[in-house]
Amino acid sequence: MNIAGAKEILASKPGRQIFRDSALREYAQRREKDLLPHTVAPPVFAYSWLLLALLLLLAVLIWSVEFPTYVTGPGTVLRPGAGGDSEAVIFFPTSHAAQIHVGTPLQVQVGSNGSRMDSSVERIDSPSIGPGDARQRYALDSGTAGALSGPSIAVIVRLSSLGPARSFAGSPVSGQVQTGSHSVIAQFF
Repeated sequence: MNIAGAKEILASKPGRQIFRDSALREYAQRREKDLLPHTVAPPVFAYSWLLLALLLLLAVLIWSVEFPTYVTGPGTVLRPGAGGDSEAVIFFPTSHAAQIHVGTPLQVQVGSNGSRMDSSVERIDSPSIGPGDARQRYALDSGTAGALSGPSIAVIVRLSSLGPARSFAGSPVSGQVQTGSHSVIAQFF
């Protein structure tokens, strides 16, 4: 109720004013005060800040986690040499030449369904070889030669756990080598 409404009620009863104007004004002001509801209890407010801090910490942790980047290359099992050990030549794009050195660990898979074995780069046979030269030098089948799209690095790896070299000579292989790492967030941007 406002002052005008209170005066109107009193004006309807002439001669009988029991409240002073100042009292009516104070009464109307108290009733018109804006009251904000008490919606958040203090513990809820503190827990909200704690949750925000934990989410920010989680974001920083996710940002800092690094995942490895791999490059895969086709290859073939070479004919056994004088020692009889199995070796394979694997071709990687020349754009990754800076990351591949003698001793670099890699995983090799013989055939499309064969098991993976760990190995390392024994030697780099050719720092840059074209698809035609690779086909001639390593007697590649059409599938492996067709997978080479441009200049490649020819990497020789020893396949010590493969078994008899003669039975696998000419078999297709694929090699996978780690060339770097990136953060989870960088993958989305």
